[in-house]
Amino acid sequence: QDWSEVLRSDEERFDMIFDTVGSNDDLAKAGAILKEGAPFVSIANFDPKIPEGAAFRFASFIVHSDGRDLADLVTLVEQRKLSVLVDSVFEFEEAREALERSMTGRATGKIIVEVDDFFASERSFG
Repeated sequence: QDWSEVLRSDEERFDMIFDTVGSNDDLAKAGAILKEGAPFVSIANFDPKIPEGAAFRFASFIVHSDGRDLADLVTLVEQRKLSVLVDSVFEFEEAREALERSMTGRATGKIIVEVDDFFASERSFG
């Protein structure tokens, strides 16, 4: 079902879209539901194709982390105060399938690509 059709209204427009999928198709549909000048904020679109004449603003941000933050998260996981939902796990050789899973927008958790065994094996690079 097309989200822009479900949310489209002649009487109401939205103040913001927070995008976690990263599809340029969604950018193209945003103008139909956003208020003029409202932001379309994405954490997933690294190559935005903003429609010509768009009346909304596009913003992108990437969260920066440091070692202390990651150590704190590890502690919370070890204390079972934080859990991570895993959608699927792929071997490194299946990275293409992992990306395809990610691009469906239907993952319900993290998509993990295991690399340890790949790089630990007797492969020659160069």
